[in-house]
Amino acid sequence: MRKNGSVKVATSKGRTDRGAKARVRWEDTDGVDEETTKRILRAIAIFLLTLALLGGSIYGLKMLMLGGKMGLAAAEPTSGPVLRGYIPAPRPATVPPIYFTNEDGLVGKLTDFTGKVVLLNLWATWCAPCVKELPSLDRLQGRLGGEEFQVLALSQDRGGRLTVSPFLDRLKLNNLPVYLDPEGKTLHDLGVGGLPTTFLIDRQGRALGRLEGEADWDSPEALRLIQLAIGKDTTTSKQRPGGIIKTGG
Repeated sequence: MRKNGSVKVATSKGRTDRGAKARVRWEDTDGVDEETTKRILRAIAIFLLTLALLGGSIYGLKMLMLGGKMGLAAAEPTSGPVLRGYIPAPRPATVPPIYFTNEDGLVGKLTDFTGKVVLLNLWATWCAPCVKELPSLDRLQGRLGGEEFQVLALSQDRGGRLTVSPFLDRLKLNNLPVYLDPEGKTLHDLGVGGLPTTFLIDRQGRALGRLEGEADWDSPEALRLIQLAIGKDTTTSKQRPGGIIKTGG
């Protein structure tokens, strides 16, 4: 009977003899193979762990660089109503040029909204959290949208208008204009790693803060956050007369 290895039979006369008392010596080649396999598996595990740690370090470095570039803080405000997940900037930060097309194929840019507070929301139809927060964005635009404020919901769908327009129609979101960035250039330029991501931008086109993930954008906390941005001149830190829009009550 073989043990998945080789068997050698030796006699005192150095020859094979059926009647002789043989001494069986196993050469357990399985032991060598098993040890080699263990070493290979350990090496693979160390390699994969190194890749994971390296990937995490690169992502963390990228987010740190983005935070510095956009002037965004890593802490949330400690006073007043807080919109969960919102990260304010310690100072207004310049936003890179942003271009998009509308439903008619006309090219627009962020600077078209200079003089308004803009809520720039990056989303896609295939992103479940994005879709979940769209109705609140639609209500927000219906409530505050106008000369002072604009929700710029910028789709990252590669299908462009043919994908986005009927999608918004099915959801009956009538307050959100169609803005398209099918090449995802805005994601790249702002260093965004996931959807949805939303930036609050002041009248001069500077980032006041960001929120990664979904939010209830017509909640009291969100409304107050945006009203403060509408009513506050971030250059002089003085209140604009009549700048705060009342929400009732």
